[in-house]
Amino acid sequence: MKSEPDSDPFGLPAGLSRKKFDDRIGAELPMLYSYFATWESLGIMVQRRQVSLELVCDFFSHSILQSWAVMESYVEELRREMGRDTIWEWLQWLAERVKEQESLQKPIPAYVEFRAWK
Repeated sequence: MKSEPDSDPFGLPAGLSRKKFDDRIGAELPMLYSYFATWESLGIMVQRRQVSLELVCDFFSHSILQSWAVMESYVEELRREMGRDTIWEWLQWLAERVKEQESLQKPIPAYVEFRAWK
């Protein structure tokens, strides 16, 4: 498993500028924003301990890490342009927590970890 995802389920490579990102996504941008807003909302719920980080990692760790890898350059550019460092702040925070969690304990696939479950 790679430690740094290089593309997301939408086929976007990491490191795209905002313009290239927008050009590639086109009319699908609102849909993609709603996808990333899910991670944003989960981030604040984890931070406020309404949802456990462990549960979020079990469900979404790979997708969150891929999403942030793809969005990071875009977000940094957007923050500079808008003069607002809080844009997608919880997505970033959550991705950083997931990455820390995985650096402490490599994920074990459920089909391996719970093979003997009855």
